[in-house]
Amino acid sequence: MSQPNQDVNADKNLLQAKNYGHQADNNQFSLRDKLQYTNGQGALKDAVNIVINRNKELESLGAFTATSNMNSPHNGAYFWSGSTMKDGEVIHSAMLTAQSIAEKQGGVTLEMTEGGHSLHNYSGEEDSFSFIKERFKYADGTKLSDDNYTVKKDLIEKGIANTGIDILVETGISKTDSKESVVSSQHSVPHTLWDIMSMRYADKVTGEAKAIHAISEKDPYVKSEAFQNNTWNAKERPTLENNGVSVKELYSEQLDGHLVGENKSNKKNWANTGGFIGNIKPDNHS
Repeated sequence: MSQPNQDVNADKNLLQAKNYGHQADNNQFSLRDKLQYTNGQGALKDAVNIVINRNKELESLGAFTATSNMNSPHNGAYFWSGSTMKDGEVIHSAMLTAQSIAEKQGGVTLEMTEGGHSLHNYSGEEDSFSFIKERFKYADGTKLSDDNYTVKKDLIEKGIANTGIDILVETGISKTDSKESVVSSQHSVPHTLWDIMSMRYADKVTGEAKAIHAISEKDPYVKSEAFQNNTWNAKERPTLENNGVSVKELYSEQLDGHLVGENKSNKKNWANTGGFIGNIKPDNHS
């Protein structure tokens, strides 16, 4: 059976999430055994407990986005968006370039903060986005669900509410004219969790912030609606500007010698696994 990977210094809500996830996985291993060896006797209880523990896991992750340490050094906050792509492959990664520069300069990106690092490595490997997306895909609804299907939204908001933290204040949204909820039912679970943490990260920046774009300033994508509506332009930059933080943006023209390519590490491929380690085959790596 799976064992939770715990850090004694980790946020208590992160530890709770991992513990509930551990219980859900054990329920799923038990369900598989009962279906295979006992004609399904007792399987219903395991099936129910999988959902209960997964829901509690997501609630705890919601709480974690509100309580995790998102601090950055003065003048040491780095943001990123816009990678150079060719034929669907990442040539220059904005995230990895920003992380490389930040590390050399004693700064951090969102993923390098204490809280960001924990979410980034939630599966036990770097970049847990696909793992979290698969694990909580059940909360997205189906193709027949309407746009207001809110299971994931409700679970994340419940977790945040349990902390007693006013997330509109914590993310800086209360200082703007925005009436938008912090948690959206339109985005995937990992997208939503990262959005909350990115706004908290941006709201805590002091000094000068730097935005790294591993793409040419002349690239048509920079003028596109997709780029203008990404997390950097739609959420992080407005938060910084509202707080009077000066921002220095750097494009590939100013990053010669610093651009970093895609990390080709042999990570687990979580596609179609439901985020359950028991569904990972020995050769199921990307």
